[in-house]
Parts: sequence; C-alpha cells; structure tokens
Amino acid sequence: MRSVHGVVKSNDFVQRRVQMAYLEINPEDAQALAIESGDVVEVFNDYGSSYALAYLEADIKRNQTFMQLGHYNGGRDAGCMEISEIMT
Repeated sequence: MRSVHGVVKSNDFVQRRVQMAYLEINPEDAQALAIESGDVVEVFNDYGSSYALAYLEADIKRNQTFMQLGHYNGGRDAGCMEISEIMT
C-alpha cells in the first residue's frame, strides 16, 4: 500500500505545478501575523511541523487555515529546492 506522501511525490504533474505545499490563510489573520502571500511559514502541532508557502484567501474563515494533505516537500530528488535554499 502506498502512502499519501508517496502518491504525491511520484506525481510529476503535481510536483511541477506546486513545488512546495501551500497554506491558505484568511487575509485578516495573515495581516495580524505579518504574513504576506508567498512567505514561507512553518506550521506545527503536537505531532510535528512543516513548511509551506502562505497563500492569502478571503474564502478561508477567520482563525482557520487549509493545507493540502500529503504534499511532499522533498528536496532535489523531487525537482524542488531545499528548504534551506528558500529560507536564505
């Protein structure tokens, strides 16, 4: 059985179009957090963390976010930049 991560990683079409996971966030929430569209943000909970590109979306309710489940933020092997390259 393949994991969700493996399915997205092996999907070249998705990896070419969306090379890094994105986080949809309400513009008012983003403003309060000094986040702009295109910023790399870290999202976390008690189980772990991940990096994503912020995408301001007015249809997202206040105090909620949306992030695609299972997006693979792999490095060069998936045709993506490493997080350290994006962050510097």
